[in-house]
Amino acid sequence: MKLLPFMAATFCGTPSIHAQSAVALCPGTNKYSVVTGASSESEARDAAIQKCMQDCDDTPKIIVSTSITGYGCIYSGINKDGQYYIGAAVGISSSYGAAEKARDALPLGMVDSKKEYEFYDAGGKTVEVAPVETTPQWTTIEQKAFDAIQNKDINTALTFSKQALDNRYTHEATMVYGYSLLMLNRYQEAWDVFDKEIRERNTNDPMAYHYRGNMAVKLEKWDAGLQDFNTAINLGDNDNLVYKSKGYAQFCLNDYDGAIQSYNHYMEKVETDDAAFHLRGLAYAAKDDQENAKSDFTKAIDLGGQIPESYFMRGKIYLIQKQLEVAISDLTKASVMVPENAEVWYYLGYALASGDKMQPALDAFSTSIRLNPAIPDTWMYRGYVKWLLKDKENAETDFSKAVELNPDLKDTISKMKGS
Repeated sequence: MKLLPFMAATFCGTPSIHAQSAVALCPGTNKYSVVTGASSESEARDAAIQKCMQDCDDTPKIIVSTSITGYGCIYSGINKDGQYYIGAAVGISSSYGAAEKARDALPLGMVDSKKEYEFYDAGGKTVEVAPVETTPQWTTIEQKAFDAIQNKDINTALTFSKQALDNRYTHEATMVYGYSLLMLNRYQEAWDVFDKEIRERNTNDPMAYHYRGNMAVKLEKWDAGLQDFNTAINLGDNDNLVYKSKGYAQFCLNDYDGAIQSYNHYMEKVETDDAAFHLRGLAYAAKDDQENAKSDFTKAIDLGGQIPESYFMRGKIYLIQKQLEVAISDLTKASVMVPENAEVWYYLGYALASGDKMQPALDAFSTSIRLNPAIPDTWMYRGYVKWLLKDKENAETDFSKAVELNPDLKDTISKMKGS
């Protein structure tokens, strides 16, 4: 079967009665091969790979195949740097649907080829149909939307992508529009955009699933988010961030081993992400793996030191390990970074009291109570510090408040007073 040169056109077609078909692609180039009418799908795949390998520097990176009768399409595109890409679809019920599927397989930022040629294999003989105009090159508005995303001008990207979609549908404009909503924290709207693209357009763009997964996580739909991240990975998502996102969803589902595995995969390529170390540290801490957790929190701090919870969590581990001076140091740092967090002040008070720093401990507990008077343990430990400082009348007041909030503390308080 003789195909026209890649630069000239896009090819679509129906397989013969032997419906097994395959397309092998070399991403980032104009190199591909097509096999139709094979006796088995595996035969079609092997043949397509062999045909393509002679033009590729390595084994083809993308294989599309099917054993279902239907149309096939190869769609070409070029990015702003002049690199050529192709997308392919086979086994689709209509030539239009095949073209849409193949077009969706192109990376974001492509300008379409100008011509589409349809062909079909009738008993092994290729029949070519007259060329038809396909989607034109990007409009000025679409180009402005994409440029705005590249420049991180999100509001402008949102405006232009919405205008572009009001004029005509394109997958690229939809992705820019949804991404803009995502970046503006309009999570439900962004989820709706990506969900519609996946469900109604049947897109196989892994980034659509990646972004919908991100929105599901923002909306606390952890299972749905994890499912989307797995789909994105299976579709060949080359954005390593998908593993970081997947790890967070797994953490929220209490799958700490899975979360650690996903963060490990992400950090094989990214070694300077303080947030990733912090998140993996949280997963280790949830497993009570104190040393690995402490190591990750330390790495997060060394890489930037701008995550208060890294100091807080490491301080708690030091406190458990009775390393009081470093615990006090970390918890003090956390209290400076998040001075309105009652829990931080509670743990700081506990560490100070454990280190016999009674007056600072009293002050820390008092700050915690001012910020959140509903924590019974804070009242109990402030009462205990007052008891040790011989301020027994005020200690009794604090003890009474603790028991009022949690009657189960009564026995603990009795032991404190008798010690």
